[in-house]
Amino acid sequence: MKDCLTKILANDRMPSPPSVAAEILKLAAQSDSTIEQVTQAISADPKLSCRLIAYCNSPIIGSRREIGSLPQAVVTLGMRTVRLISLSFSLIETRDDEGFDYRSFWQRSLATAIASQLIGKRASGNASESFLQGLVLNIGEIGIANTFPKLFGELYAGNTEDINTTAESETLGVNRYEVGARMLEKWHFPAAMYGLLDAHDPDNLTHQSKPFHLAQMVGQLLIDDQPSVQRISEVKLYARAWFGLEEIEFSELFDEMVEHWESYQYLFQFEAVPFDSLSFLEETPKERLLELALGMEREIATATAETSELKMTALIDVLTKLKNRRAYEAEVPGVVDYHRRQNKSFGILVIDIDHFKMINDNYGHAAGDAVLNAVGEILKQKCRKYDTVYRYGGEEFVATIVDCDEESIVTISNRFRQSIEDLRVPYQDDVLRITASIGVCWAENGEIDSLGELFRIADARLYQAKHSGRNCCVVREGHLPEAQPIS
Repeated sequence: MKDCLTKILANDRMPSPPSVAAEILKLAAQSDSTIEQVTQAISADPKLSCRLIAYCNSPIIGSRREIGSLPQAVVTLGMRTVRLISLSFSLIETRDDEGFDYRSFWQRSLATAIASQLIGKRASGNASESFLQGLVLNIGEIGIANTFPKLFGELYAGNTEDINTTAESETLGVNRYEVGARMLEKWHFPAAMYGLLDAHDPDNLTHQSKPFHLAQMVGQLLIDDQPSVQRISEVKLYARAWFGLEEIEFSELFDEMVEHWESYQYLFQFEAVPFDSLSFLEETPKERLLELALGMEREIATATAETSELKMTALIDVLTKLKNRRAYEAEVPGVVDYHRRQNKSFGILVIDIDHFKMINDNYGHAAGDAVLNAVGEILKQKCRKYDTVYRYGGEEFVATIVDCDEESIVTISNRFRQSIEDLRVPYQDDVLRITASIGVCWAENGEIDSLGELFRIADARLYQAKHSGRNCCVVREGHLPEAQPIS
C-alpha cells in the first residue's frame, strides 16, 4: 500500500487545485480572513467570478434581487458558503489534456455533490459543506487512474459507475478513499474532510458516511438516462431504511436534484439529463419491464442466504410477490424512527389467516399456497399508496400504516378483513372460503416507544381476536369485538 500511495502522491502528472483554490484554502484556514480578502482571491479568476454571480442568480439560491457584481455575490452567500462553493467550482476545473476523462469524472462528482447537499440539508443542515464533501468523495479515482492507467482500465473497462474498492485494494493495496484522503491532506484541505474519506468504507458504513454513500447512488441515477426499475427501487429502499425518506419525500428530493442540475449544467456546460422528474424516469417501456422480470427470475434462482449485497430480489417473497420479513426488518425501523422524529402517527396491523392448518390438512399444501397467494394479492390491492404489506411468515402478514388517525386505521383494518372474507379461491373442484383475524397497534403523533413494542401490542391484540371467535379486528386494549359471521 505504501509503495503505491507514494507513487500516486509523487506522480508529476497528478493535478493540483488551481491557484485560486489554493488561496481559498489558505484563507479558510485563517480565522481572521475577511470578505474583502476572499473577494480579491476569487476575482483573480474571471471565469470563477462569473460562475459565482450566475450561481447567485440561479433558482438554487433564489435571490430576490439580481446580483450583478462579485462583492454582491459574496455578501449574498456569506463568508462560509462562498468559500466552500468557490472552492468547489474551482476544483471542477482541475484537469489535464490527455488520458483521464476529467469531464465524465466531474459530471459524476457534481451529481454526487448535488445529492449530498440536499441529503445533508435534510439530515444535518450543513448543505454547503456536504456539497464540497460529495464533490471530492471520489477524488482518489484521479490519483489511481493517472498513476496506474493500465490497471485502472482493467479494473473498470470503461465502466466507472459500479465502484469496486475491494478490487482496488486487492490490485493496488489501496483504494480510492484512502488515496483521496491523502490527496486532500496534501492540498491542505480541512482535517474533517480528509478524515471522512479515511473512515469511508462502503462495506462497513457508519452514521457519518451513509449520507454520502446514498448521495453517490442517487447521483448515479441522475446521470444515468436509463436506470433499471430494480436499481431505482434499491436506492429508495436504502433512503427509507437509513433516513426514513418515504416514497413521496424521495421523489421530491430527486426532482429538486433535477432542478439544481439544470442550473449547474449551464454553469459548466455539462450534458442535460433527458428527464424532468423521477416519475418520468420510472415510466418504463413494456420491453424493459419484461427484461427486468426475466432478470429477477434468474437472480431469485441463484440468490443465496450469504449474499452480502442488499438486493431487491432477496427482499421479495417468491410466492406472494410481497416484501418479506427481511425487508420488514431492514425498512420499518427507519420508518418508525422517522415518524417519531417528525411527530407523525404510525400503525401496524398483524394479519393471520384463520384455520390455515385445516386448509393444508384437508386440501394439501398446494391449496395453502393458492390461499396465501390470493390473500397477498387482495392485501396489495386494498393497500393505500404509501402503506406497505409484508408477508411476515407462514400465514401471517404485517401491514405498516403511515400518517393515519385512529379512525383511518380502523377503516383500513376492517377493509382488509372484509376483503379477505369476500375472497373465493378456486382450487381443483372446490372453491375455498377463508377469513382472517387482525391485531392493530396505532401510535399517535410520534408517541412510539419502539418497533418491537408496537409489534408486541399488535400481536397480543391478534391473539385476542383469535380468542374472540376469529374473523375480527382488535384495535384497542380490552376491546372485545364480536366475530363476524361468514356471509
